[in-house]
Amino acid sequence: MNKINIEKVDDSYIYHIVEDATLQVKGVSQMAPMLIQSFPKSILGKEFNVGRSVKIYRREQSLKIEVYILVEFGVKIPELAWTLQRVIKNQLEKRIENVNIDAIDIHVQGINY
Repeated sequence: MNKINIEKVDDSYIYHIVEDATLQVKGVSQMAPMLIQSFPKSILGKEFNVGRSVKIYRREQSLKIEVYILVEFGVKIPELAWTLQRVIKNQLEKRIENVNIDAIDIHVQGINY
């Protein structure tokens, strides 16, 4: 597989890598929109990009990623978070050249029973 240089990569490409990697990890029920986005416009007074479950921050060749998920009942959340961080980092480094991962934050938005 040919790697793409980080400078030529669009955020949507990163989003799909992160989403695919996340959904392959056992214990993740589904991607979840950021909690603040779940509130209607009438309550918050402004609109948000509803449906985004991955937030990407870029600084030159570095990335900080926030992932919002729902987990399956009975999952050990700390272990799941560590696994997710490792899998996401590996997939990004495998597909994107010259990428530095500053942080991958996992936000559990709920539990599916």
